[in-house]
Order: sequence, then structure tokens, then C-alpha cells
Amino acid sequence: MKKLTQIGAYGLIEENGRVLLTKHSEGPYKGLLDLPGGDFVHGETARQCVERQIQKDSELNISELKLLDVLTDRISWSNNNNLEDLHMICILFNINAKIKKLKDSSLAWFDLKEISDNHLTPVAIKAINDLRK
Repeated sequence: MKKLTQIGAYGLIEENGRVLLTKHSEGPYKGLLDLPGGDFVHGETARQCVERQIQKDSELNISELKLLDVLTDRISWSNNNNLEDLHMICILFNINAKIKKLKDSSLAWFDLKEISDNHLTPVAIKAINDLRK
């Protein structure tokens, strides 16, 4: 079994009772909704990472970026018939931003009242449930 560790930064962007989510097209969470963001590149800070990741998929003006939480998740899955044990470290930010345009078709706004946990990744579940409180 191959053991992997992935570190990423993700943003919770809420506006008028809706949250911005992206749909995984591959990997262990294929088909599930997640917070926008992704992996670091060498030398980046967490803030730089989340800003870069979100800005590549949308046009936005960030007015505030606040550390929300650091979460971990672990999942074992078969990647092309090779078993992988993936340990994810997710740095979450609460982001106040005005989205001008979504450039990536996997990004969309979802009503907080209508999102079901069974359509979300574990990290998105934690962040959204904290937001609902």
C-alpha cells in the first residue's frame, strides 16, 4: 500500500446563504462537492496558496481572509488498482470576497439549506456545518 500525505489550503466563501463549492472529477472523492482550493507549490504560504487556487478558477476581489481551522482526513482507495492510503492536511480559511466571474465549470453556488452531507467531502461537511451553527 502506498502512503501519501497531501497538504492544501481551502476557502469557505459564503454569500447570501449560498456557499461556493467545486465538484471533484477524480480521486477518492470523485463526484463529491468540496471547498475551492488545493495543493501548495514550493515556497507558498497558506494564504498565497488559497488565493492562487481560487483565483485560477474565478475572478474575485478578496476583502478578508481569516484562518478558520486546520483539519485532517484519511482515506484508503484504489487508484488504478493500486491501493493508496491518503492523509490530507487541510488549512481552511473563511474568505470574504466578491466573485465577479466563475471561470471553471466545476465551481458553483449552492444554497446552505439544500446541501446534503452525503454530497460533500468530510472537510466540506465540517466547514459547512460550522457555518450553519
